[in-house]
Amino acid sequence: MLTFFRTPALSGVKTSLKLAEIQQLAPQVIGLETEFISYVDEGGPLSESEGGSLNWFLAETFEPDQFGASSFFGSGGRIIEVGPRLGR
Repeated sequence: MLTFFRTPALSGVKTSLKLAEIQQLAPQVIGLETEFISYVDEGGPLSESEGGSLNWFLAETFEPDQFGASSFFGSGGRIIEVGPRLGR
């Protein structure tokens, strides 16, 4: 299983709105960062060409430095992973 990360998952405005929503329930939360996580079950080793195609497909064209094989989150915070929502 391959794992890829891209940040941010939400725009600055949407992140601020989501933080305000969270703070209504938990005022002690002081910040929010987001990233997309893609899990890929490759079914076997990928060729260099296949790996390059997969990276091209998942990466943001204009911000390649915000895509990688490890999380962009630093240590010290709490990480909550939210899966896809049905019907969205």
